[in-house]
Amino acid sequence: MTRNSFISRSGAGFLRGVSALFGLTLALALIPAASLAYAAPSAKYAGYSSHVPSVVIVEGKTTKTKVTERAGKTYPAGMTFSYVKRFKDFWAPINASTGEITIDTTKTTHAFTNGKAEYTPRLDVIYPDHAQSNPSFETIDAGKITVLQDSDKDGVPDRDETGAVKDQCANTPAGVKIDETNGCPVPPTLKAATVTGKVGTQIANTKMAITNEGKLALKACEFVDAAKSAGLSVGLGVDDDACVISGTPTKAGQSEVDVKLSYTDGKNAIVSVTAKATIDIADKDSDGDGYPDAKDECPQSPQGATTDNKGCAVPPRMENATVTGTADTAINEVSLPIENLGNLNLMECTGTLPEGLSLALNQDQNACIVSGTPKAASDQTVPVTLKYTSDKGTEETVSAELTLKIAEKPVVTPKDNETYQDLAYADAAVMAGESGKVASPTAKAGKLPPNTTFQLTADSKTKFPWISEDADNPGGWKLNPDEAVPAGEYHPQVTVTFPDQSTLTLDMKITVTAKDPGNPDPGTPDPGQPDPGNPNPGQPDPEKPGTDKPMKPGTNPAQTDSDKDGIIDAKDKCPNTAAGVKVDAKGCPIAPADNAKSKTGGKQTAKPMPITGGVAGSLAALSLLVTVAGVALVARRYAK
Repeated sequence: MTRNSFISRSGAGFLRGVSALFGLTLALALIPAASLAYAAPSAKYAGYSSHVPSVVIVEGKTTKTKVTERAGKTYPAGMTFSYVKRFKDFWAPINASTGEITIDTTKTTHAFTNGKAEYTPRLDVIYPDHAQSNPSFETIDAGKITVLQDSDKDGVPDRDETGAVKDQCANTPAGVKIDETNGCPVPPTLKAATVTGKVGTQIANTKMAITNEGKLALKACEFVDAAKSAGLSVGLGVDDDACVISGTPTKAGQSEVDVKLSYTDGKNAIVSVTAKATIDIADKDSDGDGYPDAKDECPQSPQGATTDNKGCAVPPRMENATVTGTADTAINEVSLPIENLGNLNLMECTGTLPEGLSLALNQDQNACIVSGTPKAASDQTVPVTLKYTSDKGTEETVSAELTLKIAEKPVVTPKDNETYQDLAYADAAVMAGESGKVASPTAKAGKLPPNTTFQLTADSKTKFPWISEDADNPGGWKLNPDEAVPAGEYHPQVTVTFPDQSTLTLDMKITVTAKDPGNPDPGTPDPGQPDPGNPNPGQPDPEKPGTDKPMKPGTNPAQTDSDKDGIIDAKDKCPNTAAGVKVDAKGCPIAPADNAKSKTGGKQTAKPMPITGGVAGSLAALSLLVTVAGVALVARRYAK
């Protein structure tokens, strides 16, 4: 009988009897623990056998293992996995669905013996058809979990699973990169380098880089064979990041020398690592131009100068240029660019230029600059010379050509609109309902050129239809505002086009005054209108009050009505009449009509009634007494 079918027939019979009384659960409870270890899968899953591989892990690490079938079979769906009761709180939990065990050594404190702690948990592998009436599971011991102690937490255990010492440097500081074969910090490395220079010239410090991931204590850098160092020295850099070679070479030649970096290892021993430094020193080159003094014809060339095949600085070079312009007009500055690769001392630019032009070396010493105002036309080419000092100390020159193309000053004829820039109209005035004129514009330059035209702007034509051209007076305008044009100041614009097609836009100022508000008697002359028999134009005719003798067209002067009562100031005897008050022909307020009746003699008598406007003069001449009916008739006809 196999281990997995250990349950005896008698035991099974007993189990069946107990089951009949108390059920299967109680019966299982009565089976000894040792017997439960040998439970087996049902016949359906006979042949399955589970196990968990053993694991060795270093303290502080995490890994996973899993319940597997020994023969490599695939478990059926619905399998469950769990630790037996006494291992249910084991620190490496098992996944009930997959059988995966997570081994995280940080989840517990381990009791180490000879550098290790060992665990063998026990678990149940339960098959899908498991039931009280048909137990189908395996209880197995998992593979051994061995945790190796790591006292300095560097990832290398103190001892291996056999108990042999593994970590040769048991107190490695945290964060240090270690050699996993022995647990000691990795040694530093030193990078090779090449040193170049010239005899007698201090070299730029040359670094041989140090990589020290093991964070070991560095001690010193030194040449293994100082005789090969050409007079140079080496030392540990201030940041411990390199061995630094410095100094002034004393002999020319090329050689290799070992540089040794010493340090303290993880066992407190002084050890070292080496790398090669290639030293390549040329003969003395005082001016640093790449030519040894022994072959350099100009050993004092400026620093950084480009030199020729004799070691002398190349001379400067200046480019040609062209100046264009017009006599009596300042030119734009023109440069003759200078290329000075030899870094030589430039002194000045010279040349014979036309009157008004000058030549100078600019502040940056990279160009000769031509500027000024030529006084006359010029068409020629002149040489421009640049003086400089060579690296041999001699004064030298280099030249270029300057081409001058200066044209004659052009004769400029001013445009007509510039000649007549002050052209302007005189202010004009007209009374609404009457006619007037605007005189031709005038300018200090005098009479305008023939064929000069005048036209109202499109906007002014629309706004001022009562303004028209005066054919008899070129540039003048006729004014014919009707009585509906409001009193006020108007500013129409006129475009003046000269024969040369230049133009000016002029403003006119036209004051329109309101028409006399009086109502003239159709049978009497209109007050203020010219009377042919009046010898004084614009003045009342003494023979016919309220009339004026007509004036010649265009001679009526501008007249103003300051109080806007309809009577111009020249005729207004009451110039400050309040707004809205009716006035007579003299501009004075009209007294209210007195229509009171007289009862004398039992009959009503009529008082004469004041009449407004131009009618007043006509009625004043009447000497007849009017009856009440007459008064009523007059009142109906003239009263407003």
